[in-house]
Amino acid sequence: SIANTKSASMAVSNNLTSGTFTPPPGQTSLGQAVASFGDRDNTAAKFINYWKTKGGLLLGNWSNLGVGVKINDAGLAYSALSLEAGK
Repeated sequence: SIANTKSASMAVSNNLTSGTFTPPPGQTSLGQAVASFGDRDNTAAKFINYWKTKGGLLLGNWSNLGVGVKINDAGLAYSALSLEAGK
């Protein structure tokens, strides 16, 4: 839900933003990555490939991973990736 909320917020504001989240109760840390692309072609593959280039971001020892992707009226895709390290 964190990644979906973040993606929707960026799509509505048409602005790529990063921020710090306070982890919900029971979580010890929460990571975040955001990205934006200006077309609708192969959006999911583009985001996954982008995150793969970020130093093994997807290969961390995460207990939970969430992905949100929203496309706004201008056709820009905004995505957020939330990563949780458990207790």
